[in-house]
Amino acid sequence: MKETIQHVEDWYLDRPTMDEHNTVDKLKDLLCGEVEELCESDADLREELADVLLYTVALFRRLAINEGVDTDTYIQQAVAEKVALNMIRYTSTAFQDGDYDTTMQQQRDVVKQDLIKETFYEYS
Repeated sequence: MKETIQHVEDWYLDRPTMDEHNTVDKLKDLLCGEVEELCESDADLREELADVLLYTVALFRRLAINEGVDTDTYIQQAVAEKVALNMIRYTSTAFQDGDYDTTMQQQRDVVKQDLIKETFYEYS
């Protein structure tokens, strides 16, 4: 991943005007466009995924710059936090056997119930 981050970093360092104008909102729009192409296109899946990854890294890079941290650390922290959250939401014991769709719905229901409880207790 570090090489990918470095490729994106080098790309923008070589194009300072582009870098200056790529705000978080603009990068989000560009990323959404690439995801849309990925979903709707019969083009090369590998190439479209690469576009999505590059814009994802570019967006992480812009967020990291805005917060004054390096991109690699920012991505690692975000992924670690999301994996930890998903480990709670989608427990490994729930996915050992059985019907995948049923298990996913059961896990979603548990998450919804937990969110409802949190919201209720937060405003009580």
